[in-house]
This record gives sequence, C-alpha cells and structure tokens, in this order.
Amino acid sequence: MYVDPLGYLAWKGELHTAVQNHIVYGNQYDPNGDINTMGILFGLEPSPCGRYFSTEVKMNYSEAAKEYMGTKSGRVDLVDKETGELWEIKPNNDKTGVTQALHDVIGYTMKGNTYNPRDLRDLTPTIGVKGVVPLTPFAYQAAFFEYYAIVYCSPEEGVIVYTYNSYVNYDEALLALVLIALGLYGIHLPTILTQVPSLSFA
Repeated sequence: MYVDPLGYLAWKGELHTAVQNHIVYGNQYDPNGDINTMGILFGLEPSPCGRYFSTEVKMNYSEAAKEYMGTKSGRVDLVDKETGELWEIKPNNDKTGVTQALHDVIGYTMKGNTYNPRDLRDLTPTIGVKGVVPLTPFAYQAAFFEYYAIVYCSPEEGVIVYTYNSYVNYDEALLALVLIALGLYGIHLPTILTQVPSLSFA
C-alpha cells in the first residue's frame, strides 16, 4: 500500500499520470478548458500539440535490451502512434530524472525491440524529438484544497522530466469552513445572501 508523505496522493504514480494526461489531453484540470477527451482517446482528434499519442505502450525487448533493462518487456510512457517516436517521463525534484530517463530511452530504442502489436503495429521504436514538449506549467488538484504546481519540459530527445511542489488553496479552504460553520448553526447560504446583499464570494 502506498502512503504519500504529504497525505495528498492516492497512488505513487499519480503525478506521473497527471503529466501524461496533460500532454495527451491538454489542461483538463482547468474547469474553463475545452478539451475533447473522448475524441483524443479514440484517436479521432490529435492531442493539442498535433500528434496522436498512446501512453503506457508495451514493448517487447530484444535479447540485448533484456540484458540491459533487466526484464523481458517494458512499458513506454508516451508514443506517437503515427511515427513510433517515444518519450520517457521521470520526476526530477532530486535532479536524477534526466539520467534515469536517458537510461530507459537507450534500452527502448535498441535494435530488435518491437511494440506490442495490440498497441502499435509495424512501427519501429525511435527517440522522440525535444521540441514537442516545451517548458509547461500546470496545477493538479490532488485533494479537496491540496494542489501540486507541476512544471515539465523535454531537456533531451525522448526525455520528459517534471518538478512539483504542493500547496493549499486557502481561499477554497476558508470558503468551505465558512459554509460548514453556517450549516452547523442552521443558517442557509441563500438566506445570508438575501439579508446581506453586499456579501460576495467572487
């Protein structure tokens, strides 16, 4: 069982998945965003960057790659379904993300590796380009008032790294406490707003 030291995340790879989703679907965490998630999911529309992506694509390793990676197969974080280009995503708060990602990219692109036909048929694994993923910040909501400020970029071909910091949205927390307090005292918010027209939660 995974226990987040800060108590905000439900599983270990939650921020990793958030970065994948942000690249593939756009800023779906923005309530004002207009992202056709289903269209992208079924390949009817490209991702915001113009590519058609798959995530967690299974790869069958050659004998050399098996020895290098220490396992029979692996899963690639992000793959262009039209070109076979790939990217590995790693956290980089401890400054080791680039090195770890480059290690995996070398293994993924060894001669003889193949994508699982169920995921991507007849495409050769190749290193993804650097410029597809510019420096990009976004906010990810992990719990009621707890967020992560995440920034990701592609410093090397085929590599995407992200850093993150947690923070609490105190405005949201304060509003929730006010509403809870009103409820405990049996006071309904519409009544308060009617009696005090100048009160605003904007």
